[in-house]
Amino acid sequence: MTNRRPVLLTACLGLMSALLVGCSSSKDAYSYESTPYQPLTVTVVDSTTGESLWAMDVPVNQKLKMRFYDDRTVDDATGNRQAMMRWDLMEPSKNSGSLNNEIAVPLAHSRRIDVTLRDVPEFATSGGYVAPRTPSEAPPTSGDLLPSEMDPQDGSRDNPPSLDPIDIPSDDG
Repeated sequence: MTNRRPVLLTACLGLMSALLVGCSSSKDAYSYESTPYQPLTVTVVDSTTGESLWAMDVPVNQKLKMRFYDDRTVDDATGNRQAMMRWDLMEPSKNSGSLNNEIAVPLAHSRRIDVTLRDVPEFATSGGYVAPRTPSEAPPTSGDLLPSEMDPQDGSRDNPPSLDPIDIPSDDG
């Protein structure tokens, strides 16, 4: 009778090492989603010069997807900008798709991504839910007085109702 224990142990160790090696890969891809209370501005900076190379105010209810390719060059690659960044805006629920825009950027060791928060709240200009508005009557006015400066129409608005006194028994016995 053969002992299966060493074979199973070896197979498990091989599988675990294969999984761990696969986990260390990096696509150098990022996504940034703007919401009404977290509207983001994303800037790619050349860390050697401090120059802002590219910036995007991510619209509310949109997601910016970016991916860097250090092994590819774009047609206009010059000087320090020898890598390529591809990017696109998409719906927040969308997790994949083609990145249709590209720009020349420095290699990974010479670039930085800065993410800043714009003033909040910021609401979507399109695509978001807007509650329907119903026309209402204009508030009553009296000449040049504002509604808050006018005398109340009925006297009960300024006089709260009187409350009945409450007897609280004491625990003294």
